Amino acid sequence: RILRRAAAKEELDTEGELTSIDKTPFIIAFSLVLRGLIRPMDICVVACWTAYLIVLNMASQSSRDLTGAPILPATPPQGHVPCRS
Repeated sequence: RILRRAAAKEELDTEGELTSIDKTPFIIAFSLVLRGLIRPMDICVVACWTAYLIVLNMASQSSRDLTGAPILPATPPQGHVPCRS
């Protein structure tokens, strides 16, 4: 019962909060375009590269990757393999 009341109170507390997006990068980019310091195409290229890298990162994420460390065996299945000289 205590947990239910705490959860209900938390919902009421967060209900009034609106998530806002930081408009600073947009304002800076818009002012640079208006002043003629950069071209609108430059912003498009940066936005496309950013989106590409984000999608590439999302596609390369492993569902097994929980700790951030790769899950790899310490040695091959057959044990240590000496190098030939």
